[in-house]
Amino acid sequence: MDILAYREESHVTVEVNGIIDAIDHEAVSCALRSHVETCEESELVVRLHDSIVTTAALRTLCETYAAARARGIALRVVVPPIAVRIFHMAGVEFLLAPEAYRGR
Repeated sequence: MDILAYREESHVTVEVNGIIDAIDHEAVSCALRSHVETCEESELVVRLHDSIVTTAALRTLCETYAAARARGIALRVVVPPIAVRIFHMAGVEFLLAPEAYRGR
C-alpha cells in the first residue's frame, strides 16, 4: 500500500494507491489518523486511486472522518467515478468531495 501526502493551496492531500482490505485496514487507518493529527490546514482530502472500495476502506474512511471532525478539520474523499455509487449505497456519500462527481 502506497500512501503519499502533500500540501496543496488550502488543504493537505493524501493519496492512497491500492485496495484497502482487512489486512491493510489498521496500517492505512493509522497513517490517515497520523495525517489528521499533524494537519495544519482546515481541510484534508483523501484520494483513493483504486475503484474497488471495500468495507474495510469505508470503515477506515469513517474512522478518519471522525478523527478529523474532532479536530475541526473537514475531510473529503475523492474516488474514481465508478466508485461513487458504492458510497451512496453504503450511506456515506457525505464523505465525498464535490470533485468526486466530476470524475477528476
